[in-house]
Amino acid sequence: MVVVWWSAAGLIHHSFLDSGETITAERYCQDIDEMHRKLQLMSPGLVKRKGPILFHDNARPYVAQTTLNKLNELGYETVPHPAYSSDLAPTTTTKFSSISTTSSVRNASTIDTMSNRPSSNSSLLSLKSSMQPG
Repeated sequence: MVVVWWSAAGLIHHSFLDSGETITAERYCQDIDEMHRKLQLMSPGLVKRKGPILFHDNARPYVAQTTLNKLNELGYETVPHPAYSSDLAPTTTTKFSSISTTSSVRNASTIDTMSNRPSSNSSLLSLKSSMQPG
C-alpha cells in the first residue's frame, strides 16, 4: 500500500507499507514528521501560518492520543471527517485509478519490489502531475 500526503500545491510525501503491514499510531506519527519536514521546504508559508490544517479520516491510528499529541506539537489544526460520501473521496475514485489497475503494484509483496518497479514509480509520477495546479 502507498501512503500519500498532498496539498493544493501538489504531492508532499509518499511512503510504502509492506504487504500485510497496517498503519499504527507510531507509524502515522513518523509519516507526519516526514511530511511536515518536506512541507517546510516545499511551502514554508503553509507551516508558518497560525497552523496548517490537516484533513484526515477518523480511523483509530489517526485519532489515537499519540497522534493527537504529535499534531498538537507541530501546531496542526484538524478538520473533522464527515460521514463517507463518494463525492468527498475523490482520491480513491480518480487519483489512484492508474495505481490500482497496475498489476505490478497490486501484486508487489515487499516495499523493495514495489518502490523499485518502473510501473509503480510512473504511477506515482502520474499521480503527482495530475495534482499540479493548472
